[in-house]
Amino acid sequence: MREWSALLMGVALGVAATLYYLNNESQVKQQTRQIKAQSKRAMDMVNNIGCTAEKILQR
Repeated sequence: MREWSALLMGVALGVAATLYYLNNESQVKQQTRQIKAQSKRAMDMVNNIGCTAEKILQR
């Protein structure tokens, strides 16, 4: 019985997520682009810090 409850909960969450995406597709896409841009900036910053540390250690 517990498995059926979990299955029904998963179906309900999947339907809710799909409906939310369909009703707010442009907002979701905009937020996704913002998150990707922020992630890229963070990765670039870490990479720059790594390069700077490498240069300092080579001296």
